[in-house]
Amino acid sequence: MSLFGDTAAGQIRAVGPTHAGVLGALQRECFPAMPWTDAHACDWLALPTSHAWICADRTEPVGFVLLQAVADEAEIVLIGIIPSRQRGGLGARLLTAVSETMAAAGIHALFLEVEVTNEAALALYRQAGFADVGSRRDYYGPGRRALILRRCL
Repeated sequence: MSLFGDTAAGQIRAVGPTHAGVLGALQRECFPAMPWTDAHACDWLALPTSHAWICADRTEPVGFVLLQAVADEAEIVLIGIIPSRQRGGLGARLLTAVSETMAAAGIHALFLEVEVTNEAALALYRQAGFADVGSRRDYYGPGRRALILRRCL
């Protein structure tokens, strides 16, 4: 059986701790340099401030977003689309779904960090309405600076 049944391409659903195995697998495929265990995903999802969404295409999970929300602000901790499905608009759909859901929940701003050299991600975020509000030196390691981006909802 599939993740959500037979869904249309790009179906996005909020998920919880029962989906930790799926989120862990997606995270490892999207970010092999920093793999999570399923237990790590489960622990993260158990936090009261954590939120997660999975994007499925028919029977296969193809992307995810993890977010922390506190008061009226939220931070996108991770967003990923499996490599074989990147550059097809699914990242933009995930950002739209998350933004709409968070705005409806009273969140006024979304934040995220992105490596300054990640041109594809920067283009996606800027197209989604995120703007630079700061930077962090050595955030991704020595000499690897992150930009802090914000989107008002």
